[in-house]
Amino acid sequence: MRKQESSSGRLLFLCIGFAAFTLCCGGGGSGSGSSPSSSSGGGAVLKDLQPIVQMQNAPAFTLTLDGSGFSSSEQAVFNGTPEPTTVVNSTQLTSTIPSSAISSPGTFSVKVQSGTASSGALNFYVVPAIAPNSVTVSAGSPTTVNVAVPAFNPPKLLLEAIGGVQAPGPATSAANGAVIVSPGQSVNLFVVGEGVTAGTFYEVTGNNDITVAQPLASDFATTTQGTPAVNFNIAISSSAAAGPRNLIVTNPAGEISVFPGSVIVQ
Repeated sequence: MRKQESSSGRLLFLCIGFAAFTLCCGGGGSGSGSSPSSSSGGGAVLKDLQPIVQMQNAPAFTLTLDGSGFSSSEQAVFNGTPEPTTVVNSTQLTSTIPSSAISSPGTFSVKVQSGTASSGALNFYVVPAIAPNSVTVSAGSPTTVNVAVPAFNPPKLLLEAIGGVQAPGPATSAANGAVIVSPGQSVNLFVVGEGVTAGTFYEVTGNNDITVAQPLASDFATTTQGTPAVNFNIAISSSAAAGPRNLIVTNPAGEISVFPGSVIVQ
């Protein structure tokens, strides 16, 4: 699906909107972006994971496994390690994944197992944590700091519009293409571009006052032009500070693309 390459990294083009593109089916539906994972010697079939991506060293989280044929003795196996599992019913399990299980970035397998019988595996992605660099600046002396970031090179991005806006009202687009939102809003973003695949992790900068609901595998698709696309929701706190924010996209390889000022709170 990638159309451009450079010696220093891949290009990531983002288009947030709904007017310019029509989605086609077939881009999502399972944690690995492939067909449901059939069983080996048993009846369990693993179809989807929620979520499918986390940031390295994130706190413990609940992983939901959807499928069919789950028995009361099924257990979720994350990267080869059985984890505490609750059998909700024959089509759903939940499992508590500890922070220690995602202490390293990478692509990890998840399967359901009962005795010696297990389902096939789906992929779970852990993206590298973005660690800030400490910089010491002396008063009175101009300083230029160069920070090396493993980026999608260059981060050429395009923002057009948004869709699926929920209460309290519609969001608008600024002249530069940024999305203008208000405190308390919940907005569904439609992101289109090369590199938008399962395993990409989305963040909006700020003082933790904009929460991003990471997309599920089923949220990824393609446009009629064949370009990868994804939908995900951002929730703006009622106490969110006014001003521009950056959209940061990290892929499983740890490469980063930044769209400066793509979300404006006012």
